[in-house]
Amino acid sequence: ETSDDLESINGLFDFVIWRVLLASSLFTAFLYFISPWLAIYVFAKPNLTEVLQTMAFSIIPLTLTFSLGAFFQGRMNIVAMQVAQSFGVPALLLVILSCAWFSADKSLSLSAASLSLVASGCLLFPLLFSYWRNGSPSAASLIKSDKIWLSALPYWVVVIIGLGISWCSTLALGAWGTSSELAI
Repeated sequence: ETSDDLESINGLFDFVIWRVLLASSLFTAFLYFISPWLAIYVFAKPNLTEVLQTMAFSIIPLTLTFSLGAFFQGRMNIVAMQVAQSFGVPALLLVILSCAWFSADKSLSLSAASLSLVASGCLLFPLLFSYWRNGSPSAASLIKSDKIWLSALPYWVVVIIGLGISWCSTLALGAWGTSSELAI
């Protein structure tokens, strides 16, 4: 069931999106600075540092886009939710990579591919954000933060578990697998 109280929804959106921006920025900075350590000690590939540092910057637009997708889901806008959380980033990434591949004499470096991921996230979020703002009137309502935290806590737990599963498996493979086994 969707809420028709657009002022409350936009107030919640403003409240959440700024906190997601702050948290993802802190995590991006953390990952950027530990990338040399990850490249050397986890992946045993010192040349991977630049790629990891570039990919760290994709965290900000991707977390904002996924959060925006949750708001589209709450408003029962399933198409926009699917674009934000499912196929939007991969589709845009495929277009960017295809254009780069054809313009670069059919060769593409890993750095260019990781930069394409950042670009796809940076292009998709503003498009979806403008769609969100144009579809909803602006609001300046404030929502009690205790109500927000209690209702958002289960969602945060699910997101953290999902991220933990995806990152732990990747880091475990990097730590215990060899380059030939992982095709890196």
